[in-house]
Amino acid sequence: MFDQITFDNLLSTRHMGRILVALDEVDSTNKWIADSLHKQAVERIVAVARKQKAGRGRFGRAWRHIPGKSLAFSLAWPIPDSFKPIGVITLSAGVALAEAVMEVAEARPDLKYPNDLLFKGLKAGGILCELKKAGERRFAVIGVGVNVNLTSAELPDEIKEIATSIREQCGRETSMEAILAIFLNRLESHLEEIVKSGPVVVVELYKKLTCTLGKNISVVGAGDDVTGVAVDVDYAGELIVDVGSGDFVKVHSGETVYKR
Repeated sequence: MFDQITFDNLLSTRHMGRILVALDEVDSTNKWIADSLHKQAVERIVAVARKQKAGRGRFGRAWRHIPGKSLAFSLAWPIPDSFKPIGVITLSAGVALAEAVMEVAEARPDLKYPNDLLFKGLKAGGILCELKKAGERRFAVIGVGVNVNLTSAELPDEIKEIATSIREQCGRETSMEAILAIFLNRLESHLEEIVKSGPVVVVELYKKLTCTLGKNISVVGAGDDVTGVAVDVDYAGELIVDVGSGDFVKVHSGETVYKR
């Protein structure tokens, strides 16, 4: 059961997460939030699911959620009218998640562009950021799924070779309430920084945490595939890929596949 007292004691945001909605069972927290954008003060809501029946990753892929062992939550951030670097929103969430894991679990993850949380190449979590409109307002609906306290034996057979959990990496159970609260604290701070001063600070933090730069990669699933060496992330949140012959391609979506 989610311990709201622990969560409340750790939360220091001005807006994010100030209204906690604990859902016993839901198809998808992202869908629940998207369907709630008309609600007053939706930007203060974080929806946390005990059981998520149809959680989704990018490209509509299923995300397996283990009740009591995995953390699944979503929130909506109202995008200011003047806000330009839309691609940096997902990167900000990735940075916030990595920082929360480092602070709470004392284990250092990597970020695979744009949105996967990895330990030693194994996936422990992911972020799905969707742009939505409600009337004239634009929102970023940000959904996060993390394998927190699963043991290796509890990982579904179909992902055992490619997935892990925070518990497996730090050797102990970790507070899901603490991860959520610290994530929200950091995400609100990062987004406020971008609105006030631009994306430079957050993108530079992302570049220190990502394991993608310098890798031979293919980016697939978003138009023409791009293959080359990942060399940088720009301040629009786009990955810059050296495709050879002095040519560089910017990508902002798709799945990054590491090549040997």
